[in-house]
Amino acid sequence: VSEALRKFAAPSFKPGRSVVDSAQDLCRRIHAEFEFDPEATTIATPVQEVLDSRRGVCQDFAHFMLASLRSLG
Repeated sequence: VSEALRKFAAPSFKPGRSVVDSAQDLCRRIHAEFEFDPEATTIATPVQEVLDSRRGVCQDFAHFMLASLRSLG
């Protein structure tokens, strides 16, 4: 969990928005702002590197989503 992940996720979690709607918004943002690139990462790539490069594969994006949610508690 890092401050950078929290800062990325926070705009999706606006006051009054349900947790489900917020999580869906975060997922849409990841889909829009990150590029699928099977050469960009390995199974051991840290989540912070995925955030920095905005590239990866499905497992990277899933790990990024989970870490972002955890950063918000």
